[in-house]
Formats: sequence, C-alpha cells, structure tokens
Amino acid sequence: MLLSGLASLGWATYSDWTGLQRRVLIVLGVLGCSLFTILSIGTPIFYIFAVLYILAGMSISVISPLATTIILDITWRYERTIVIMAFSIISGIGYIFGFGLGLITTAIFNNWRLPIAILAASIFIVSLPFAILLKEPPKGFSEEELNEILRKTYRYPFTLSPKDLKVITGNRSNIFATLQGIFGIIGSGSIEVWILQYLVREAHTNEIVASILMGLGAIGGLPGLAIAKLADLTSRRMNKAKPIIAAICSSITASAFLIFLVLPLNLNFETNDAVMAATYLIEALSKDPLLSTAIASFFIAMVSNSPIGPIKVAILSEVNLPEHRATVISGSGIIELFSKSLGIAVLGLLVDLLGSFRIPLMIAVSMWFVSAFYWTKMSKTITIDAWKLGLLLQERKILLLKFNDAQGISNKS
Repeated sequence: MLLSGLASLGWATYSDWTGLQRRVLIVLGVLGCSLFTILSIGTPIFYIFAVLYILAGMSISVISPLATTIILDITWRYERTIVIMAFSIISGIGYIFGFGLGLITTAIFNNWRLPIAILAASIFIVSLPFAILLKEPPKGFSEEELNEILRKTYRYPFTLSPKDLKVITGNRSNIFATLQGIFGIIGSGSIEVWILQYLVREAHTNEIVASILMGLGAIGGLPGLAIAKLADLTSRRMNKAKPIIAAICSSITASAFLIFLVLPLNLNFETNDAVMAATYLIEALSKDPLLSTAIASFFIAMVSNSPIGPIKVAILSEVNLPEHRATVISGSGIIELFSKSLGIAVLGLLVDLLGSFRIPLMIAVSMWFVSAFYWTKMSKTITIDAWKLGLLLQERKILLLKFNDAQGISNKS
C-alpha cells in the first residue's frame, strides 16, 4: 500500500511535469499491472511473487490520480463533488467484488492463485481496451475561463515546473486540506482495521456476524450522495460552503462513532452460516434497542463520512491550476497514507497496553473533531484562494490566445 501510494504520486507528478497524455500513462500502467500479475502467478518463490505483485500494485496505481483529474476536466466546477463521489462508490463496488471473488474462488477450488489469474485476465481483456479507447480532454477543459478556447485548440501546453512547488505549498487551502486529512484518516484507518476485532473481542461474536453487522452500517455510504449534491449546490452561492459542510460531517462522524463505541454491545452469537447470521441480526434489531442504536449510529457515521473525501478533491480542483492537480491530490494522499499507517500501529500498541479496543478506538475517532477544526480554518481561506486561481486562469487564457495567434489558429467562434 505504501509503495503504491508513492507510485501514485510518481505517476501524477510525471504527468503534470511532462504534459504527456494521461491516457498513454494509464495504458502503460494497466498493461504493466496485467503483465506483472501474470508473471507472479507462475513463480514458486514467495519473495519473487511479493516483488512482482508489489510492482503490479504500483503499476495500477496510475489510475487513481489520473482518472480523477480526467473526471475533473470533464465536470463543471459546481458538479465535481457528486461526480467524484459516484466514481469512488463505483470503485468501492469493484473493490468489494474483487475481494468477494477472491474469497469464493479460493474456498471452492482451494487455489489462491486462481483469483489472481482471473484478475490478470480481466485487466488485460477489459481494462486495457477501455484505457486504449479512452478519449482524454485537455487539462483545464471544464474551467469556464478556458473552455471556449480549448474547444478550438484542444491543447493545454502548461506543465508543472520546480518553481510551482512553492506556489502549491504556499496555498493555505492546500495546507488545511492536508492537515484535516492527516487527522481524519486516523479515525478511518482505525475503523477499517480494528473495528472487526473490537466486535469479536468485546461484543463476543465472530468474524462472520461482525462483518454482516458492519455491512448493515456501511451501506450508509450511498445516502452520502445527497450530502455531496448539497455541497455542490450551496457552493454556487458561497465558496466556503464545501469546507463548512465537511466540518459538520466530520463532527457528526466523530460523535456517531463515539456513541457506537460507548454502547456495551454483547451479542453472544457465533455462526459460520452467513444466512443464519443475517437472520439473527435482523430479528435482534426488532428486539434489542441497544443493537438498533448501535447500527443506527454506525450508519449515520458512514453517511456523514462518505462525502468528505470527494469534497476535498473538489476543493483542491478549485484552488489549484490544472497542471498541478494530479500532483497535489496524490501528494495529499501519500501524506494521509503515512498518517493512516502510523495511526493503525499506535492504536494497536494502545490496545496491547490497555487490554481493550474501546478506549483506543474512541481516541482515534475523536481525531475527526480535529479534522473538523481544519475544515473550519479552510472555510476562511478558500474564497481568496479560489479568487487567485481565477486570476491565474485568466492569465492562462491570454497566453493561450497568444499561442493560438502564433500558430495561426482563429480565435473567432
């Protein structure tokens, strides 16, 4: 995961630096992933398998930053949150499908290499042709200031340069977006890794029952689309609407997870039959108000947390130039990945020291309050940073017009 995050930053920076078509890099990444995965299947040596599989992950990491910026370049400014969130949900469905496919095929055929072979084949047969056929817009195509002229030239010649790094790191909205992510990801990572063990150890159930219990709450990600849409609509009137909504969502997420963790759940039910486990939980919901409250709290937390990431990406697109966005988004992501890893490790250490998951998890989810604080800080900087971007885009427009004149391209409609 760490090397994939670093590779994602590398792909993004190379794209911004060279101006090379993102479609070309995506094709190379997808092809590399397929080839490395195929090679990993045939090796009997674990260390060679590990290296090849890591290289496959580093190759496919090209998709996240570059696909995101392509989506940003075909989506108008006040529609980006909902579109990015829909993209993340679709990606999540693919993640769940792949994870389920691995479990089922391994269980049926008792061969862990089979799902990897299916993965390699699907990437080569499905993903690679889509990548080759991808029609990529020029960077900045969805910006109102540039759209008209880019429709004629279909070329955005500006690229990332060393002096731009000072501009990126000096952008206060970028700083606050990264800081909120550093703290918010601690809660997300801890819930992702440790909540299952919390339910097994302290709610006295097994992984099957706990997974179904989490699944009932996790479907809360879908209603989060409504919050994403609200963020887009309200930001039409004031730029600070998105960080304010994100701050409210972060606070609700922390509060709801704290309620979930405070409740003394004691299920005392274990079964490896998924149908029986689901039936038991549904029946228990109607009889046990404590369990109902716990699932409702988990559900609310997932609803409020789900649009925060898409809001961050949308905001970063509103305060950074088109040739900076992939690097900024990936750079913020790799910093969050370090924070997530450290948070998971520290929480595990606290669990060992305290002999309990509850208190360490409560500390971790409370970090969303700190995240909310930095969202609030960003609400005071985003207006001026978005205004600065507008000025820079106007400068880009003038330079593009001069470039067109030099190339003999008519600027008349």
